[in-house]
Amino acid sequence: EWPSDGPKIIWRTSLGISMSSVVVSADQAFTLFQDESDLYAVALDAATGKELWRTKFATAYENAMGNGPRATPTVSEGQLFVFTGEGILAAFNTKDGKELWQVNVPSSLKGEASEYGMSCSPLVVDNMVVVHTGNADAAVGAFDTKSGKNLWKSATGKAGYSSPVLMTLAGKEQIVTLTADAVFGLEATDGEVLWKFPFPTEYDCNTACPVQLSES
Repeated sequence: EWPSDGPKIIWRTSLGISMSSVVVSADQAFTLFQDESDLYAVALDAATGKELWRTKFATAYENAMGNGPRATPTVSEGQLFVFTGEGILAAFNTKDGKELWQVNVPSSLKGEASEYGMSCSPLVVDNMVVVHTGNADAAVGAFDTKSGKNLWKSATGKAGYSSPVLMTLAGKEQIVTLTADAVFGLEATDGEVLWKFPFPTEYDCNTACPVQLSES
């Protein structure tokens, strides 16, 4: 048991089915959830848990390994970016929840969603939002943050279940990401493959995000 002067629950709320975590920006907390028929982006007051807005933007996602969205949203420059299990990438205004655009990434790039659902959290780099695509010939894609237009696609292999990460290696800023059976370093501006290292795992389930240790 917690000691009497230990952590206390400030607020709690019940939304629906989800595997998505919560991201907090300024005074708002954002996440995804679904009910029996529809999927929603939602914003809560971070101090009180009061619902500020919810926006329905897709149908509920069902999967034999568990229903609901997998990826955690990303906030940048007043926009909320989300990625659903079937691969819908969408952007919303953080103030009022207005949907700005959406694109079905696997469908638009002639790929298919991962067996257990698309799971990477969107990575925002400058004017681009980067996710896995589901296309084995173009595994990673960058989309314009204002319009959803595809800007580049790169790398090979089925989609992984981890998220792309921006880091600097050997003095070079790059996107590092795990596909189903390899890890890639990609030029952040245009997706050029800088390096590749085989990283096969059982059932093509690379699930952990790359982590950079500080260089000494």
